[in-house]
Amino acid sequence: MRILIASDTHGNIFPLKEAVEKEKPLDLFIHCGDLGVELNKILDFIKCPYHVIAGNNDFFSKLPRQDIFSVGKYSVLLTHGHMYGVYSSFDRLYYTALQNGFNIVMFGHTHVPHIENVGGVWLINPGSISQPRTFDRKYTYIIMEINDSGELSFKLKNL
Repeated sequence: MRILIASDTHGNIFPLKEAVEKEKPLDLFIHCGDLGVELNKILDFIKCPYHVIAGNNDFFSKLPRQDIFSVGKYSVLLTHGHMYGVYSSFDRLYYTALQNGFNIVMFGHTHVPHIENVGGVWLINPGSISQPRTFDRKYTYIIMEINDSGELSFKLKNL
């Protein structure tokens, strides 16, 4: 299974479209919020199942603020991150995952990519596909893969 994880497009969907074209075929698309456009604008080029949530800047969006779902044998919490204080610490995300049995927490908000396994919980932030806050200012996203044995891997990618 091949999954593209993106966040924080803030209305600039062109780099996202480029990443989708570069990485297809995809089995699943995940967006961690601050889409900045109506969902139907990206569904024109996302040709697979998806999970998309609203972020703190998606003021009038009817998208959910969080989503809980399974990918293979893994339980996922998808949140933008702003309600968990991710600028100062990932502790609230981590303890929420522990208390609720999530294997993976995917979030955005910081515009800085992060891939870390803490005590069996994956904390995954793809950074920003259009407004990076990293030193090199490269647009980032993550490709998550689950192999036939159910093992997962995460690869940080940039445009």
